[in-house]
Amino acid sequence: MALPRLDTPQYDLTLYNGETIKFRPFLVKEQKILLMAAEEPNQSHMLNAMKQVINNCTYDQIEVDKLPIFEVENVFLRLREKSVGEEVEFRVKCVDTECNGLTNMKVDLTTVGYDISKLPESKLRISPNVVLNMKFPTLQNLDAISNLENIEDNFSFLAS
Repeated sequence: MALPRLDTPQYDLTLYNGETIKFRPFLVKEQKILLMAAEEPNQSHMLNAMKQVINNCTYDQIEVDKLPIFEVENVFLRLREKSVGEEVEFRVKCVDTECNGLTNMKVDLTTVGYDISKLPESKLRISPNVVLNMKFPTLQNLDAISNLENIEDNFSFLAS
């Protein structure tokens, strides 16, 4: 007997490098993973939950650890947009210390994104003879920031 097949809608998403992937909305089990991670005090639990949800919903087509952080955020926003809804409602506290008022806000997630033409150049010329080839920070780099304890760790982090 074959395993049951989940029939969920599939969507296409073009990544910053031009690659197109397919994804599905996250299900209740993935939403539970995110809710459980949100209760944990350690940030690494939420990062791991995000990676797991993105891997599940993109059919393991991408290596989440190697994606730039802005792309991980974009993929997660598209997942949230198709799973929960296109609008996010939240309350913003007034910056005036005397006011302390709260204002209801709505953001349409379909309008949130990045302009690929405004991404910085990857080559950084320091002198006529020296060029640094940079890359965008990844989730792997973000996780490594919490483990910087001495100067050698800082240099290896910067080199990565």
